[in-house]
Amino acid sequence: VKYQLVPPHVHRRNAAVCAIRTYNNYLITGLCLCDTEFPLKEWDRILPQCSLTLNLLRSSRRHPSLSAYALLHGNFDFNATHMTPP
Repeated sequence: VKYQLVPPHVHRRNAAVCAIRTYNNYLITGLCLCDTEFPLKEWDRILPQCSLTLNLLRSSRRHPSLSAYALLHGNFDFNATHMTPP
C-alpha cells in the first residue's frame, strides 16, 4: 500500500480534507436552497441526492474523462430519475 504523508497544518494537499470540505459546502448550499417550510430535522433525507449530484459533477481521479458516478455505477439514466434541487 502506497501512501504519502502530508505535513501538519497543510490541508490543501490532503485529498480527504478537501473532499470533506467540498461535500460540506455542497450540503449547506443544498439546505439553503430548500423551501423555507422544509423542516431542518429532516436534513438526512437530502443526503442521497446530494451525494448523487456531487458524484455526477465531480470527475474521477482514475479516469478524468468519466464522472465519479460513472466509474462506480455506470452511466446515469437521466430519463429514469427525476432530478430537482433539494
